[in-house]
Amino acid sequence: MGGAIACELALRRPDLVTRLVLAEGNLLTGGGHITRYMGAVGREAFRNERLPGMLEELRQGARDGDAVDDFILASWQRMGPGALHDMALALIALRPGLEKEILALGIPRHFIFGGTRLADPEARLDGNLPDPAKLAAAGVIVHSHPDRGHELMLADPAGFAAIAALALSP
Repeated sequence: MGGAIACELALRRPDLVTRLVLAEGNLLTGGGHITRYMGAVGREAFRNERLPGMLEELRQGARDGDAVDDFILASWQRMGPGALHDMALALIALRPGLEKEILALGIPRHFIFGGTRLADPEARLDGNLPDPAKLAAAGVIVHSHPDRGHELMLADPAGFAAIAALALSP
């Protein structure tokens, strides 16, 4: 939810924000496929039926050496199931008009896509991400991290940091 929070801060407190850098941030309502899966059931069903299986898949990935699964597992195990479910619902119900407001901002804006999702329009739309051409037309500088998806900052921290440094440079 970092991208949505950064957007709201930029819109509500423009005196505090001089540049906006989003990495795979949701700007559209609806949520990605995992978020929709999490939010498609009530809180108790999520806690008792869906979350245990999701955590077990993450544990298996972590045992197999997947650093992204290991990170997500560590994060989700520390969150209350209700908070995780609420986060999913909040992303699904992102405020309509958020994208339009971000596109109208008068500050430098950058959007970093995982290259694999940028190359695949269906994956981008399923991930609730904006159209890169629409972003560019509104003056948003679009970056791509090759061979990475939504997890770009976890899978390749150094590569992500290099792209973020470009976005943050004057």
